[in-house]
Amino acid sequence: MTVPDPGDLANIGADGRQLRLFISVIALFFTFGQALLLTAFDMPLPLRVSVFVPAWITALCLLQVRGST
Repeated sequence: MTVPDPGDLANIGADGRQLRLFISVIALFFTFGQALLLTAFDMPLPLRVSVFVPAWITALCLLQVRGST
């Protein structure tokens, strides 16, 4: 029995990777903008923590594009 090449196990195609890359770039700009505005207006810490959600989406999409998963 042969073991398949890990490069052949991608479950998304080129279109899916492009879409996830596009979403991650948009989320990245949104994250930086949100962080900048919340810091510039000296908002309380609980509001600044809300930056985590778009940052998490950005990281997840970029990792999926890189790993082709």
